This record gives sequence, C-alpha cells and structure tokens, in this order.
Amino acid sequence: MTPETLQRKYLELLTAYCADGSEEQLHKGQMLGREMVARRVPPEQIADMHHHALLALSDANPDHPCHELIATASRMLSEILMSYGLAFRESLSRGKLEESLRLASEVVENTQDGVIITDLDGHIIRVNPAFCAVTGYTADEVIGKTPAILQSGWQDKRFYREMWRAINEQGRWEGKIWNRRKNGDIYPEHLSITTTYNARGEPSHRVGVFSDLSEQEALEEQLRQAMKMESIGTLVGGIAHDFNNMLAGLTGNLYLLGQHMAPDDPSRNRLEQMEAICGRAAEMIAQLLAFARKGAVDMHPLPLDSFLKEAIKLARVTIPESIAFRYEFCSEPLTIFGDTTQLQQVIMNLLNNARDAASRADKPEITLKLEPFTADDPFCQRHPDSCTAGSRFAHLCVRDNGVGIPKENLNHIFEPFFTTKEEGKGTGLGLSMVYGAIQSHRGIIEVESMCNFGTSFHLYLPLCDDHAQRTEQTTNHPAPHRAAADQTILLADDNSVVRTSTAEVLEDLGYRVLTAADGDEAWSIYHSQPRGAIHVVILDVVMPNLDGLQLAKRIRQHNPQQPILFATGYDRNLLFRKDDGDIADIDVLTKPFDFDILSKKIKESPPPRFCRVQYNKKPFSVVTRRGVG
Repeated sequence: MTPETLQRKYLELLTAYCADGSEEQLHKGQMLGREMVARRVPPEQIADMHHHALLALSDANPDHPCHELIATASRMLSEILMSYGLAFRESLSRGKLEESLRLASEVVENTQDGVIITDLDGHIIRVNPAFCAVTGYTADEVIGKTPAILQSGWQDKRFYREMWRAINEQGRWEGKIWNRRKNGDIYPEHLSITTTYNARGEPSHRVGVFSDLSEQEALEEQLRQAMKMESIGTLVGGIAHDFNNMLAGLTGNLYLLGQHMAPDDPSRNRLEQMEAICGRAAEMIAQLLAFARKGAVDMHPLPLDSFLKEAIKLARVTIPESIAFRYEFCSEPLTIFGDTTQLQQVIMNLLNNARDAASRADKPEITLKLEPFTADDPFCQRHPDSCTAGSRFAHLCVRDNGVGIPKENLNHIFEPFFTTKEEGKGTGLGLSMVYGAIQSHRGIIEVESMCNFGTSFHLYLPLCDDHAQRTEQTTNHPAPHRAAADQTILLADDNSVVRTSTAEVLEDLGYRVLTAADGDEAWSIYHSQPRGAIHVVILDVVMPNLDGLQLAKRIRQHNPQQPILFATGYDRNLLFRKDDGDIADIDVLTKPFDFDILSKKIKESPPPRFCRVQYNKKPFSVVTRRGVG
C-alpha cells in the first residue's frame, strides 16, 4: 500500500465518519488498522497519515468547530490503534506478534495526540510523549497511579458516574473534559476512552486518546468577545445618538435663555451650571461613541513623540509627586494617522487608571514607554485579522506596579460601565473609550496583569508611510466671512425638539429659517423657492422618506453650488463612500451643536449661486445607511 493510497483511504474514511458518525465507519477503521499491520506499514507513516488527514479535513470544513474535527479523528485513531495491536495476535506467530506490537508502540510514541493506557483497575501502565508534553508529568511520575491525578475538580461526581457507566456498558466514552496540569493550570481536552479485549473477548485494558483544546478555546473566546463587543458597540451607538438629539434640544433652549437673560440675573448662575452639566453629558456620549467606533474623528499624520510630550505635561498635573513617573521615548520618529482628541483621552484614561492602581503600592511608580515594533509570527497568530508578519507599529506601553486586575475581570474591563472602583469614583467608560479609540485607529490593544504586581497596557498603532502622509495632508482655505442679514436657511430634522430649538437659535442670530420634518418636505420647500434664495441647507442624516444623504445628492444635482451642512454625531467616514464625490465636501456638525461653531460655519459658507444643469428625472437611488444621523 503506497503512502498516497493509505492517505487517500484514511481521509475518505474520516470524511465518511464525520458525515454520519456510524459504527460501520468505526468498524472500517478497525479493518484498516488490521490491513496496515498485514502490509507492515511503518508507524511513522501512520502518524503522518493521521496528521495530514486531520489538516485536510479541517481545510475542507472551515466552518466546522476545530474540537469536533479533532474528536472525530481521535475516535478513529483509537479504533485503529486498538485493532493494530490485536491483529497479529489472532493470526501471526509470536515473533510477528511482537513486531506488530512494536509497530503499534511506535505509532503511540509518534502520534501528536496524548495517549494513556490503563489496566482494568485504572492504574496507568503507559503514556506517550504527547501526554507528557501536555500534562507536564514524566512517564515515571504517573506509571502505577490513576488518572485521578489529572482531575481538576471542575467536573462533579455525577459526571464521572455517567462516564464510567458508558465505558462499562458500551466499551467506550468520548467528550470534553477539564483536567489539571502538573503546574496547576486547568486546561480543556477532548478525550476518547476505549476498552480493548483479549483473544477470548474479555476486557483487558483501556486506552485514552486526547487532544489539548487550549488554543482552540482561546481562539473561540476571542471570537465570542469580539462579537460581544461589536453588539455592545452597536447598542451604545444607537443610544448615544438618541441621547445626543435630546441634548441638542436642551442646549438650544439653554442658549436661548442665556441670550435673553440680563447679565446680573440671579438665575444666570443656575443656567451656567445646567450648561456645564450638558457639556459633561456630551463628553460622556462622545466616549460612548468612541467605544462604538462611531464617533466623529479627525485623522491626520501625527508624530507620536511630540504628541506624547504635550500629553505628559497635562497628565503630570493629575499624578501626585508620591508616585514615580517615568517615560522612555525611542530616538526614531514614529508617525501614525491619529485623532489628537481621542488619543489624548486614551493617554489620560490609562494614566488615571494607573495612578489609582499604583497609589496603593508601597513604592508606587508608573512607566510610559514608546518604541517601534515589527509584527512577528506569534503576534500575527494572536491577531490574524489585524496584521501580517513584518507590519510596523508604534508600541506604546503604560505600566504600573499597583494592585493588578483579577483574572476573572480581564475579559470585562473594556465593557461600558464595568468598573471595580468605589461608587462615585468611576463611570466605567474609561477603558471602553480606550478600546473604541484604538479600534477606530485600526490598532491593537493587549493587557498583562497580575494581582499585587501591576498591570501593563500595550497599544500597537500602525505607522503611516510618507506616501500616505502626503495623500492625507490637505490645505484649508477659509471662505469669505459674510453677515447674516436677509439670509435664508433650510433646516431639516425629524426630531421636533431639535428642529424647533435650533430654528429659534438661528432666528435669534438673525436668519430666516424654513423647517422641514423629513426629506420629502425639505425637497418640496427647496424646489418651491426662487433660484438661489436658500443660502444654507442644514440636514439631519437619518430622516423618514428621504434621508439627508439622498436629499443632499438631489439638491447638488439641481444646484452643484448649494452650500449644505450635515448634522450628525457619527464619523464622516461612515457617511460617505468613495463614489460620493458630489457631497464628500460637505461639513459635518456634531450634535449637540456648539452654536458659535454653527454660526461660524454658516457665515463661512460661500454665497449661493444657481448653476443651470440638466436635471436627471430617472428614479433617484442611493444606498441607505441605517443607524447614522
């Protein structure tokens, strides 16, 4: 039997067994084991066959859980090993039987799965090197003992009663189990236990074949965590958007009250307090949107060394002199595409957390380190979707020697509102904002922590090349500054509170305001006005019937020179596609409005000019983006 024939036959057998899981396929596996003994197949070839068949099966079934494929292969290998050792006992002389047993022994020695063989009383009589590599025990340490030395305590007595019932009644058991290594670490494995029989058909031994599932479990946990964070981000983004609309209405009314209140009015102090509270609420919402990766960002080439030096000046004020604060910067200039505001918040949040953690240490200290980093294979294996080998990053590390983070909390620290601080000392949004900001920068974050020894946050931000820097750099040319007298503004927003309060503010600033509750109404108003009569159009992005993006395109088709402003709380990169050239130049205002900025944007808009163009009467069609606006 050639290696290719054996490989193909074993792969066909595994594929069939994976499809139906029938006892017939296991019986064919026993027959294949006997056939390999009869044809004197080398044990190295059998081990290699098993390994390559498992890889081929995994490639052919990418959506099938890894541990189930491993379990299937382990059961089949168990049957082959069992029949391999018994085949010559039935038909060959003692010398040939010894040779077959030697071959079986070499298969056991060379397989990548752990193998443990016990007598009927449960005493271990043999283990293979893979067993020792996984558990940390040497063969001498376990021979004569029972597998109970591996028990983790994570399975109760009922679990083991059911296991032994299946072994005694059916001759086999397989499933997932949590065991303990010699060093005390708990790990998952897929275990298959099979009873072997002597020539008289009596039970003689039990063979356990297992695969360490630690790596698969870690990858699956990363996937579950990523999916959970994504779903939380989507929920947070929707809540933040609705709350921003309420804040916009509230700040508009407060602005109007302030404009019509005497400077010496005793209520002005309360009004200013309310405005400050709204400002803090807006900052919290900005952190939520950053976590959800829907916050408005201004990405530009950012030299990290100079940025960090300025950030340290601000952060140093919040760190008491009793805490040693050290920072180490490399001499190599490291430039990334970054948003200054977001990264400033990242540094402040991490340093504030480090300060709180280190304050309880005997000799508290915080270290901030910046250095270049080139992704190697282990790093890429941990983050296969974020980098490839050779990718270059700026590695920023914030380390403290404080209380550390308990292991059970590590998977929750980036969740919004999760905090271990005392009530009133933290919102639980700091690290969620850090997570969202690093994600929006296409970066990677890793955390190392040990109780009472401190915590290290490792941030990896991709470096930008010279070409990318030149592409991103733009020059702003301020538009002419004009007075507001006799100017007409079309304001479209489906939120009545935002629409009404914003319109009143604009009227108070001297503008004539036309309002619309949806896109269709706004288009009707715009189309009914004399050409060039509307100076600026302010559009909410998500509206019934016709959203802001569709309406802006229709207006620009009618008059390419019409000044337009969008009102939203999301990143402009989420609003526009590469083919949105006719509206990609439109400024985006963040809700709740800063009315001074709103007034400035309106005044900077160029005078409207009506350009006669051929209007396209074909059905208007754009991609609708839900959840934006």
